[in-house]
Amino acid sequence: MRITYVKALRIDQAHMVLTYYPKTGQEPLVLDNLEGKILPASERKDLKPVYNFNGDGLWISRQRGKGVRVGKADRISLWMELRERLGSELDDDLSQTPKDETRKPGPKTGTKP
Repeated sequence: MRITYVKALRIDQAHMVLTYYPKTGQEPLVLDNLEGKILPASERKDLKPVYNFNGDGLWISRQRGKGVRVGKADRISLWMELRERLGSELDDDLSQTPKDETRKPGPKTGTKP
């Protein structure tokens, strides 16, 4: 699964979509809030892929659904800043949890009353 930066041709704007690769090397499926259906990349003529990334790497798009790996995702500074902010917020949320607050166990299952 990767986040793909595209140019949405119908609205002439930069846009992000989620691409899912069922198997390595296969054409990805595109999940996009501009389109009501999940479609293979080859059927999304309204999108021009620029690059895509995930936690493992960064790829520059050469053809629909295919790309050339150019390095790690940490080359995208805004992505790294977002990850840092999210990490800080999570750390802040955890530090605000009272120390004496404990989770109560749920009901036992599989036992007779």
